[in-house]
Amino acid sequence: MKPFSCYFMWTFVIGIVVILGLYFQEQLVAKSRTTFTLYPLRAYTFLFPVIIGLLMHTPKFILETKEWQDHSFDWIEFVAMSLLAFVILVFFIPYLPNSES
Repeated sequence: MKPFSCYFMWTFVIGIVVILGLYFQEQLVAKSRTTFTLYPLRAYTFLFPVIIGLLMHTPKFILETKEWQDHSFDWIEFVAMSLLAFVILVFFIPYLPNSES
């Protein structure tokens, strides 16, 4: 029963962070529309999914550190994911709105 309650509480925390993050994003969008500065919104749009990903991986990281498993770096997984991310960025960067204009 303890793992269930831990995962349930962690899911609840992540849900609260997502709700507050979306609220904050709406505030940034409104501020960007009035001040015409897109840098804070773009930085937030980049960093928020990274923070959510870190939060989602935290329980697994805690379990691994409790078990003292050897931490190794999986090069195949890293290359596969980074190659996919690079391809997506290359295809979508030309379609992003330009803050210079």
